[in-house]
Amino acid sequence: MKPKNYPWDIPDVILLLGTDASGKDYVATVLTDMIREAGGDVEKRQRFLSGKAYRATSSSRKDFLDTLQEKTFLLLFRRLGFLLPLLVSLIIFWDYRRFRLPGEKKLVVVGHNGLRALAFYLGHRFSSVEQIRIPWYLTSAFNKMKSATHAHIIVLDVDDHIRKKRINARLSAGSEDTFDRYMHSDSERSERIEACLVHIALKYLDGRLLENNDLTDDTLREMMHNGFPQI
Repeated sequence: MKPKNYPWDIPDVILLLGTDASGKDYVATVLTDMIREAGGDVEKRQRFLSGKAYRATSSSRKDFLDTLQEKTFLLLFRRLGFLLPLLVSLIIFWDYRRFRLPGEKKLVVVGHNGLRALAFYLGHRFSSVEQIRIPWYLTSAFNKMKSATHAHIIVLDVDDHIRKKRINARLSAGSEDTFDRYMHSDSERSERIEACLVHIALKYLDGRLLENNDLTDDTLREMMHNGFPQI
């Protein structure tokens, strides 16, 4: 891939991680706008590194199949949750084996269903991140994913009251989904799930933390221009 003359050091592949209402779509929109304004081209994908390109600026409106998948996951989790670490390692393997760069475009990936499911499991299994023990096959999957994709990981963290405010707005608009309601119903549980996702990103994926408590467009742009390694 031939690098463009960007005004800041932007990676070729950026994966934005975050729980529901963390602002992933908003951050992705700011980032893709900046790339295009700098004269570059960018592709945006959703839920997997190997996912299909999409143009939507919000994931709040989900179709029937998306809703069914979320409800099915919550139903099966109660009985088969102990299998999730193994299943996630297989999902990560499947994802990075299918991964391809979009030519000379930059790539922004919004969320990762496998890592999200793993954080969900860990948040129910452990009361603190200090207790977390990741099995060897998951560590191996993480390392192979990093080597295969060279993805720069940004994990978003928000305060609980910010999350609740955003989900309340979705509830008022009738645009909430199954996981929105689940995260809204128990603040302590939601904070554990988010802490586990942050822990995975920082400890195992060399990620960077971005506290996205209603940051303005200008603030986000300034942080990007100051360099991704400092986020």
